[in-house]
Amino acid sequence: MSKLVTRLIRIVFAPVSRGYGAFLSLFFETKPFYDPETTPWSARLEEHWLEIRSELDSLMRLEPDQLPSFSDLAPGEEMFRHVRWKIFMFRAYGHFIEKNCKLCPRTTELITGIPDITTAFFSILHPRMHIPPHRGPFHGVLRCHLA
Repeated sequence: MSKLVTRLIRIVFAPVSRGYGAFLSLFFETKPFYDPETTPWSARLEEHWLEIRSELDSLMRLEPDQLPSFSDLAPGEEMFRHVRWKIFMFRAYGHFIEKNCKLCPRTTELITGIPDITTAFFSILHPRMHIPPHRGPFHGVLRCHLA
């Protein structure tokens, strides 16, 4: 996708996204952080973080350089092109990626218990890298980050 097309999409998309967010806030509470009590499944992830981390560590020993970069999966996201950010997908757009799930069975079991989950992945940043401030495609997504 050309830089011009990407820029045009952002110019048009930003006001639409803000308007959609304002509309949603009429019906739903929207804020940067939610009380974990509103997401009971998050406590289960936190309780089992060592198991999740162990599977990630095993995965990193197998093929860390073979993992796709975020910019490979989202080519229109120019702001992330220079961020050394790798992704290991378990679920994308509502479908589990069986090959990846078999490599991390406990993590897969834990995320399967999350109601209405559409996407789940390990997000792997190289040392001294950070994700720049950004907004998602719309306000209808709840993101959970387990550091």
